[in-house]
Amino acid sequence: MNLSSFVAISGLFVMGTTASIIGAFKHELSDRLAIDNTKVGGLVSALTITSMLTSLILGVLIDSTGYRAVAFTGFLFTSLAVYLLVSVRSYPKAVLSCVVLGIGGMSLNSFGSTLVTVVLFDGGRQSLALTIGHIFASVGAMGIPLVMGLFLARFGFRRIGIYIAVVLVLPLPFVCIADLPTVPSGFQLVESLKLLSNPAVLSAAIALFFYIGTEASFGAWTTSYLANSGVSKRVAEYALTLFWFSLLLGRVLTAQFIKPEQEMPFLIIMTSITALATFAMILNQSGRIGIVLTLLCGLTLGPVFPVIVGRIFSVVAPSLKGSAFGILLATGLFGAVTIPVTVGAVSKGRQFRYALTVTLTTVLGLLVMSVITSRLT
Repeated sequence: MNLSSFVAISGLFVMGTTASIIGAFKHELSDRLAIDNTKVGGLVSALTITSMLTSLILGVLIDSTGYRAVAFTGFLFTSLAVYLLVSVRSYPKAVLSCVVLGIGGMSLNSFGSTLVTVVLFDGGRQSLALTIGHIFASVGAMGIPLVMGLFLARFGFRRIGIYIAVVLVLPLPFVCIADLPTVPSGFQLVESLKLLSNPAVLSAAIALFFYIGTEASFGAWTTSYLANSGVSKRVAEYALTLFWFSLLLGRVLTAQFIKPEQEMPFLIIMTSITALATFAMILNQSGRIGIVLTLLCGLTLGPVFPVIVGRIFSVVAPSLKGSAFGILLATGLFGAVTIPVTVGAVSKGRQFRYALTVTLTTVLGLLVMSVITSRLT
């Protein structure tokens, strides 16, 4: 692995941690700041609104100026945000920390997801390159709740957060010294804007609206769902870790066994299984069965993001990859802005499993848009 590949994969690994930080920190933040599930949802919204608003800008910056500045910003801001999040004592400051986290995480996602398709496989097999890159993102997402479950009682919330912040900034020097590829010449803003009317890009963007919203809901509310089913706090934290591991496993299996021409039909089958598992979660009242169904959802959702983005990268000009990724992610993150908050609001005053009717709706939307995207690409 050359240094450019290491930087790209490190960026996606650190980006993955931002997907699970609020879910893993939720109980400690709730106790420290005296906030309920709705306000925790507000933290998720602050993170995702920031990510949504910055993704379009970052995509254009990558296409026009290159990877290095965006990568530097990503590692620095993500580390700073984690430190702030475990240090603040008021809800408004926690919201500000999530804004910083959104800028950092989105910078890492934008440069990592575009760079990895250039440095792996010499620019070929872009879905596979994204799958491999996002395997490391899943490892990052899985690591945060695992660390919390193993070491919270021993070290305390703030000290663990500081240790995590230090680890997340370690790749920063390599960004400065790596010989990163130059972006393709010929970027024109008007060509980026034309992507907004591209049917394939639009259908994929709507699919990611449903997917990212669904994944964000699992990341934010899995522990609440399982706690409501009688699972202890510690076991629920481990189950959240296993959810991210199941996403990772889904991507590994896809990369290992699924050929490029089979990716979209396979994705449609997996999404159908996710819908059935989510429906079963609504009916289920057993903690153990709830864990199994949650992990099944993670396994079947895992391939969605890299497969859909890779398909779009294969049909747009290389000089517009960053812009296309920005459009896909901005639309997708709108789902992460609205869907977890909706789940939290629906959960108030009732058993949490009934709030998963919102998640079931988004999974069915993902299924429909995956079929449409398959036909357009």
